[in-house]
Formats: sequence, C-alpha cells, structure tokens
Amino acid sequence: MYDASAKWPLPHYLGRIQNTSYMAAILVDRYQATGDIWNLEQASGLADYILTQQGADGGYYNGGTHYTSVGYMAKQIMEVALEEQKLSADPVWRAAYERHYDSVQRAIDDLEARGENVHTEGELTFEDGMISCTYSQLGMFACLQQEIGLKHKYRDAALALTDKHRCLSQLLIPDCRMNGGSLRFWEAQYDILAYGSNMMNSVHGWSAWRIYGLWYNYLLTGQEKWLRQAQNALGSCVQVIDTQSGILRWGFVPDPYIAANVWKEDPCNPGTGIGVNEIIGEQYMPMISDWHQAPPDTFVSGYSRSDGGSCDNDVHEIFKCLEEVALTSAYVLERADDSIVSWNCSAVKNGNTITVTPSEDVVSRVHLNLRNTYEIDITFGGGQHISGSYQGMHWVGPGGSPDGFDTSQLCRSTLDADLNNDCQVDYGDLFILGQSWLDNTAQTLTDAAEARWTLDTDGSDAAGNHDGTFVGAPVSVAGEVDGAFEFAAGEYLSIDTAFDRPDAFTITAWVKTTATGHKHIFGWSTPAFGALFRISNGVLEYGEWDGGTYANITAGSGLNDGQWYHVAVTYDNTATELYIDGVPANSGTVATYFGTIAVTAVSVGNLGDWDPATYSITGSLDDVRLYNTALTAAEIVDIYTADEGPICLDFPPGDYNEDCLVNLADFAILALHWLECSVYPDCEVSIP
Repeated sequence: MYDASAKWPLPHYLGRIQNTSYMAAILVDRYQATGDIWNLEQASGLADYILTQQGADGGYYNGGTHYTSVGYMAKQIMEVALEEQKLSADPVWRAAYERHYDSVQRAIDDLEARGENVHTEGELTFEDGMISCTYSQLGMFACLQQEIGLKHKYRDAALALTDKHRCLSQLLIPDCRMNGGSLRFWEAQYDILAYGSNMMNSVHGWSAWRIYGLWYNYLLTGQEKWLRQAQNALGSCVQVIDTQSGILRWGFVPDPYIAANVWKEDPCNPGTGIGVNEIIGEQYMPMISDWHQAPPDTFVSGYSRSDGGSCDNDVHEIFKCLEEVALTSAYVLERADDSIVSWNCSAVKNGNTITVTPSEDVVSRVHLNLRNTYEIDITFGGGQHISGSYQGMHWVGPGGSPDGFDTSQLCRSTLDADLNNDCQVDYGDLFILGQSWLDNTAQTLTDAAEARWTLDTDGSDAAGNHDGTFVGAPVSVAGEVDGAFEFAAGEYLSIDTAFDRPDAFTITAWVKTTATGHKHIFGWSTPAFGALFRISNGVLEYGEWDGGTYANITAGSGLNDGQWYHVAVTYDNTATELYIDGVPANSGTVATYFGTIAVTAVSVGNLGDWDPATYSITGSLDDVRLYNTALTAAEIVDIYTADEGPICLDFPPGDYNEDCLVNLADFAILALHWLECSVYPDCEVSIP
C-alpha cells in the first residue's frame, strides 16, 4: 500500500486516502505495543501525505469528493499527533505534532460547520458511516479540549448528529445479534463479493464507528444512555465470533430473504472461488480472505473476484474499538436514585464505601461516574491497589485516562444565558454583560456588504475591496437603483484581484435580459471549476461544476422577458436558497466543490474568465452585491424594497436577544436564568 522508504502511498493508492490514514493509525498501535520508533516515523509520514489532500475548507479530499468521514481520518491523525506530542521535547516531533494537530482542528471545524451535510463516496445519502464517523471525530476532539467552551461546542455538534443517527442504529430491536448495530448498505458486494443483490449488514465492521462516538458522548456528558448503547452495540458486534467454534464471521444479514450470488471456494480448485446462487437471510456471512488469496507481491484491487482480493477484513474494526472502549476499561456509575451499576467489573456499595473488582486481569483502569462522594477501593489483576475519596467523573488505575482526554468540569447541558461557558449563570456572566453594556454592532445592509458594484458610472466596488475592469465597452443606462450598465455579448466586469468563494455568502442583483442560453450574473472560476449565479433560458440558477459533475438549484421562469428582476442566492455552508423580487423561490442542498481549490478569476456578468462569448450576461445589471454571510429572507426583502434596516454580522457579548445592542432587555434575560446550573455533578456559584 505504501513505500516505507518514502513514507508515502504507492501510486495506485494515492486516491484511497482512507487506506493511508488507517495504515497510519495501525502503525501508531504497533508503536505503542513495541516502542519501536520506526513505526511512529512511518505513521507521521503517512499523516503528512493526508495533509496534502486537505482543502481550503479543512476537509480531506479524494479529488473533488469530501472524505474526512470516509472512515475517520481526523481521528486517525489525532492518534498520530498524540504520540508525537509525548516526544515534543525534540523540535522535529514538536513540529510534526503542531502540523498534524492544526490540520485536525481545521478538519473538525469543517465537520462542525457542515453538520449532516457531509459528502462521501458510495451512496450520497444520509449514509450510516458518514454520520457516525462525523460525530465520533467531533466527540474525540471535544475530549481533547481543555477550554470548556470549545469542549461544549464540539460535544454539542456530536450529540446533535448522534440523535439524528438513531434512524440507522437499531436501538429498539430486541435481537441481541443486531441491537445497536448500525444499518449498512454498501460493502457486501466488495467485502465478500456477494454479487447480484447487495444487502443490509447489521452488524458489520463499520458498526464500530458508531460505538466510538457513543463512548465519547458518555465521557463528555456522564449520561448513562450513551454508555449503555455503546456496551450493547459491542455485545452485538463481538458475536461475529462464533462462541462455539471460535470462527470469525464477516457480519450479520438482518433481511429475511436475499437472492444473492455468494462467493465460495471452488472445491475443484482450492484457493479460487465460484459464484453460487443462494437464498440467504437473518444469518452471519462467512469470511473469504482465509482462502481467497493472491500470490505474494501481486497487485490486489480488493474489489474483484478475479484477483484474489477482498475487503472483508473491515470486521477487524470491531476489535480495534473493543480494545479502545472496553477491553482494558471498566465503568462504575451512580444513578439518580443512588444505586450503582457497573460494566466489566463488580461494584459493591457498603455505606460510604464502594469496592470495585475488575472482571479480568487485563483491566487496567476504571471510569468512575459518581454523584456523591465515596471511598473507592480497587484491586487490579496485576496486584495494584488503589483507594481514595472520589466524586464526579474520574479515570482511576495504572492505565490512566485515554491519551490526551481532559476529564475536567463538564456540563450536563448548555445554558442559554451562560456567557463564559462555566456551566452556570452567575456573577461571571453579569461581569461580561457589564463590560459590553450599551455596545452596538448594528450596520446597514449597505455597510455590511463585502462588495457592492453599484454600476452607476463604473466598475468600482463601493465597499472598497474588489474593484473591477470592464471587458468590452458596456453602455451606461438607467437602472433600478440610479445608473446601470447594459452588456452586449462578450462584455462583462472582471474583478481585478480574484478571491475565494466564502464558506457562506449572499449574492443579490438587479438584472434585465431578453437573451436565451446561460447568462451569468456572477461567477467564481478556475480553468476547470466554476461556481455560478445565472439566468438560463429565463430560469434563475445557482450551480457548481468540478470539471465532471454539475450540481445546481433552479427557480422561476420567464425571467428573460426584458423586465427588471431582483434576484438573490444565499448559502449558509449547508443549504442554498434562491429569491426572486424578494420572495423565496426555492431551497435545497447543492454539492460544493470549492473547498479544495483556489479561485483564479471572479467576474460580474460572466463565469469568472470563461469564454465570454458563451457565458457573459447579454443584458443589463445594476447594484450587484456580495455578503460573506447568508442573509435572512427579511434582509433580502429589505434590499429589494430599498428599506435597509440594521443587520448584525457579529453580536456583542451579552446580546441575548440578538438585536445588536446590549441593554436592559438583555439584563432581563440574564435575570430570568439567574443561578441556573448544569455542572456535573454539582454547582458552586462563582462570586468575584
């Protein structure tokens, strides 16, 4: 898969960046087991390759496709970085740690901003692995944060996605072979080469992706439901090993009836396979890699019946997860009724003392989650004895806490009026509100624009940032807002200095045309990529093109009738919405291809610098605006009606009601929530 001397993937695997990140994580595990620094050096080099595939938005990309959550690349690079951090007295390792951690932070911030709008390979839907890997990576990064506001930011994003993932999590089914095993529809056709009909798999190796996230949720909230779901799912997953024979199976098929062409060893030609038509259902499917093998040093695609390869070893993800979450860890939790529940150990409460006995000698740490204060007594299998007084959440034992995990103060939930993110509303928040008293951040919509080409007399930017130069000789005409310019075929306004498409934006314009074809109002471009806002044969359209795939959203019709129309598009980093004459006309999700590239041309009245004979406006434009935020419907109406009220691009601290001003109305909200508390397990009001 990779060149060990160069620490770089082989040419065939350059695009399979998830394979490279997995190998990096395996090498980290090997380093931890052996102490051989060669393994960490290899892992660090492979992580460096992943960084070369990181886009401007922070995502890791395979070509134009977002791959951060195809597997869990950011988590794997975190695992590399945590080992590098331990060696940071050496400037080489310190630089590697900082490089990899900074990359991970950008990737995680991108996931947090996207929510469930993360693309992936395979089925571009609300896809099981895409969602579970996203909240698992958010959760792990939250566990690493010491600043409580950041911890809560990433935790809350992870919890929101976990909640949405319930529809694919099999939480209600009582069958212990499937409970908690996420529903997966993709791998069977490759992993065990079961052709003809693909099938749901639950459990499957990728079910473990969800378990990591559940575990992090528990460590971040102390809520029993997350740990219980994680343990139940692990219990289902480990049954891929037949308890009677010890044979490893690939996964479970939950459907009762599947007509499939199953790949089996050819009895006449051992080591080769034949397809056998069978009816399968509600059963475990066997592994094939023990017999379906290629000769040494031959290329194996992993996706073909002909080359002796298979991908069925993704089942081993279950055992990696088992090791991280359960094998060496036990858990003790006190419920609200003061009863004690435990996993992988016994916990006997006698008055104010809890005696904990790990179930196996391999257990090296116990996670305590106690509402009250107890004397804890634990004897580990290696003979280590630990006793002490504990309350709250703590890792106890020779194994310590998981690497880098911060177990400091946690909030059960986020409080609306908690300005300093300390899990309580008290004098600390009053102090912040007082510092911002009477601060006013209101701007007019005109002032808030990143760019505004009024087109009254020339191509200058009234906001002062992005002046343009006319290509051709457009004619000055009367417009809807003072003057405008009428562009003939091939004429447009080229912005003097190109700039990247913002992560969120709004474009508004007045437009008049009678032309057919694709007539562009605004566009960003590279030689191969384009993000465009246009009227196509009278239909308003926003779209993005990556050189091979086009994604778009359209609205309206007849906009090429020679009348003035006010048009707008907003994008909030998730959803795109079109407006015509101040009225919302259509909304939806448009695949974005601009996270990985640097824009080379920007224009008003054309698609960047693409052939103006084909793409320029051929019509009149007036008052074209760009905002680095998605304006609201009310703000679009204000621009359309020229009644431009105040807008807040940033709210001052303490502006609870988000009216751009900190005043008595905000103080009333603070008073309403005064002394609310969600510190785990108890609150102490802070008094300065």
